[in-house]
Amino acid sequence: MQNIWRLAYPELGSVANERADSQASRVVGLKQTNYFDQTTEVTSAVEPALPGLPMRKGGKTSVSQLSEGQTVLANCKPLEMTPDNGCSSLVPIDNSTDFTESNIRSINPGPLGPATTEVVSHAPATSSYLTEISSNLQSNSPKFMASAVYESLIQHGCLDLMSSVDPLGFSTCAVAEGGFGDVWTGRFLKDGAKIGIKVLRFTLSTGDVARKELKRTAREIYNWSKLDHENVNKLIGVIMFRERLGMVSEWMEHGNLRQYLGRNNDADRGELCIQIARGVAYLHGVNMVHGDLKACNILVSSTGVIKITDFDYSIFPECSLVFSATSRLGGTLRWMAPELVLEEKPPRRNSKTDIYALGMTFLETITDAEPYLECEREFQIYRRLASEEHPERPNKHFPDTEWGNMIWDLLLRCWDFNPVFRPKSQDVLESLLAL
Repeated sequence: MQNIWRLAYPELGSVANERADSQASRVVGLKQTNYFDQTTEVTSAVEPALPGLPMRKGGKTSVSQLSEGQTVLANCKPLEMTPDNGCSSLVPIDNSTDFTESNIRSINPGPLGPATTEVVSHAPATSSYLTEISSNLQSNSPKFMASAVYESLIQHGCLDLMSSVDPLGFSTCAVAEGGFGDVWTGRFLKDGAKIGIKVLRFTLSTGDVARKELKRTAREIYNWSKLDHENVNKLIGVIMFRERLGMVSEWMEHGNLRQYLGRNNDADRGELCIQIARGVAYLHGVNMVHGDLKACNILVSSTGVIKITDFDYSIFPECSLVFSATSRLGGTLRWMAPELVLEEKPPRRNSKTDIYALGMTFLETITDAEPYLECEREFQIYRRLASEEHPERPNKHFPDTEWGNMIWDLLLRCWDFNPVFRPKSQDVLESLLAL
């Protein structure tokens, strides 16, 4: 057979379990021209999201030093993108190549199929996946949108870690879940270092709205990849995982701040608050808003260093933040600024809403308890916010001393019901350092 095409998706691993000639005939049956036409349309919408950056047309990407001395070799071949042929996720291979696990892994070392490992037991069978492609490319399907964002990020300099991640090293299920995605664990091939993989869920609209959301998503993920601060979790690179976009970062064995505090009663809460303030001041200094500050979205490294993470509300468009899903509101209400909860118009997170949440996160860090602990039900919190009532002062943690009064006064300023009067993040940091 003269032309055999292999799909550059993780599900390719299941091809190893079927005969080569059968699979080849199925792949050849795809309408390649329609695929390129569709991809050109989508990727052309993504490219302007990252202006002024050099484009790479394929070739190998060499990865050198990662965080804390870890070295990963990534001989990745980014998918080619040109104004003429769009972005290709089809890789031509020689007709003598066998559809074996070793050959498949050498070309695309993503998660393998269910017959190879139970890790991807929920991945669709190859035959059904191939059948679905034609119809999916005619719409803004989530997996196609994820692929388009992934390819655009790689073209603009984000690190492609597909060939650096062990395809057999993923956790058997998500270790954490959120409103916008799930967290899995994995490991690097070279040294076995454990990593965290945030796998996003794409729930995009159609038409022009989808393309605008796509551009913004790509831009914000790219912005995150360029953040460089000790107290901000570093995005190492990206992969495609189960047809979804996976964002790879260092795994933090201490877990999030709430978990860390529960295991370390003698932790220096004041120092932790200073580190959180440093991270937020850095984000605001580069014009980035976090949008969902709380202890569960802050990790702690093996050396006790704070790492702000979970930038879902920064990455996703404001139209995705409507209060229709309880997972996006219920778990965060206690930290949310009143204007996000009480105003009729759709919420818009900004640096002032971050400051409000920062104050609540300080309260949570010092007391090891959620804000408005005295309120058992959400309607009670709504009532307190509508009445402009702050959380009750826990005298055990904020005694009537000079220090206790100064720190409580700082929290009250962060919680001002008029956003205009809330301090800037740099001012909050300086106030903490002066205590």
